[in-house]
Amino acid sequence: MADETDEKVKITIARDLLSAYVTFRRPEGGKLLTYGQLASLVEEAKVTYGVNHEELRRLAGNPDKEYDQEIVIAAGLPPDDGHNARIEFRFRIAREITPKVLPDGSVDHHALDYAESVRKGGVLAEMSKESEGTAGINVFGEEIPAKPGKPRVLPQGKNTEISGDGLKLLAG
Repeated sequence: MADETDEKVKITIARDLLSAYVTFRRPEGGKLLTYGQLASLVEEAKVTYGVNHEELRRLAGNPDKEYDQEIVIAAGLPPDDGHNARIEFRFRIAREITPKVLPDGSVDHHALDYAESVRKGGVLAEMSKESEGTAGINVFGEEIPAKPGKPRVLPQGKNTEISGDGLKLLAG
């Protein structure tokens, strides 16, 4: 008579620490793991955040479960990285510089329309601030810091000034 082996389980953690998986090895005449045993093994693996207890209950004692494949049993919360500051120009940056064709067919090279007039105090550009982002949590319950957005500097030049809040470039 062959030896009986109980159901075995292997718990693995994704490299990014945002998922935990369980892989079952089919028992050979032995016992299936109970919910309590399975929950205890998850706890021993120090997986504390995002554990899907419904899935553990479904798997425990179920002879029809998937064997020899990874099944997700816990999911962390990925960080939401911050957004970089953005600058939106309030005038046309790129223009098609073409001479004006007159009714008689001749070309007026002086009316190229490559400069745009702006009154003093007029808004040339507006900037949205960068955001910090929101931290995530891995399956071990540890915080995963978010990458903050990068700030930008308004392109201040001759005859321009920055508004008091630092978010607008004004004609000077």
